[in-house]
Amino acid sequence: MSKKKLFISLPINGKDELDILNTRDQIFCAMSKVGDFELLETYYRNDAPKDASRLWYLGRSIQDLGLADLVIFAPGWQYAKGCVSEHHVCETYGIKWVNWEDATEGLIQLLANK
Repeated sequence: MSKKKLFISLPINGKDELDILNTRDQIFCAMSKVGDFELLETYYRNDAPKDASRLWYLGRSIQDLGLADLVIFAPGWQYAKGCVSEHHVCETYGIKWVNWEDATEGLIQLLANK
């Protein structure tokens, strides 16, 4: 069985790189305990053009959403425009998602195995 592709949507505005990466890694570590996941890289620090706008980053993340088997929305996503947009894409296109703050191990296992 191939690994499921995991997309983690997390707010980054006002956070430093270490905090962003720690949050992402904590969620991925927890998810790895309940399923065989491959983390889609969504922190585009080296891929962006020097003059990249927020819309460039959103466009890139929407491309990667198309590859995801499951999307996790990290705490605070409801207050970040990019995360809200990603959530709208998930709802519109039927991409499985879960709010990390509401997640239980049983729910995650259920989603991971569908």
